[in-house]
Amino acid sequence: MKVRFWGTRGSIPTPGASTVRYGGNTACVEVRDSTGSLLILDAGTGLRELGASLMNGGGPRPFSVDLLLSHLHWDHIQGIPFFRPAYDPKTSLRIKGPKQSRTMRELLGLGMDDPFFPVDLDELPARIEVAELDDGSDEQIGRFRVRAASLYHPSPALAYRLEADGQSLVYATDTEDPFSGRPNPVIPLAMGAVWRRRRR
Repeated sequence: MKVRFWGTRGSIPTPGASTVRYGGNTACVEVRDSTGSLLILDAGTGLRELGASLMNGGGPRPFSVDLLLSHLHWDHIQGIPFFRPAYDPKTSLRIKGPKQSRTMRELLGLGMDDPFFPVDLDELPARIEVAELDDGSDEQIGRFRVRAASLYHPSPALAYRLEADGQSLVYATDTEDPFSGRPNPVIPLAMGAVWRRRRR
């Protein structure tokens, strides 16, 4: 697997000289397997730059994108309206995230409804599918096996374990241990994760 971080910040974007090393965008990670299949983790402001890279020759067209959301806090979804491939009618965009009290599509659409944004989620030209995942979900998403586990966080939130090409990666942002005496779900999710970095 190849991993590229397009955003690592929490809460708000923080561009400037003090954030040059890791960048000032909020959470967004690009993951590709050996065939180049694309899976995106979170849709913070880094998603805008990832989308621009794709449009400028960063992948085969038409775009087929799987996007996993860890949770719906603003810093993890604010890039969706600015993801340029979503404005291409040939793009297939499949968004999945943790089950909420209301449907995920409805909640994602709130931030793009008038008067907050000029283009409604349902008006984006791309073919968009939105689905929800449960704690303990284990399914094939594109070419990746994805397992999910609930996180301690003030909102339904999931960590993900991705497996492809004999390697595994655990993505667990915003995780908190409330010292409740309950085991942290990230530990079994991450157990035995295997990553081999290839030298150039």
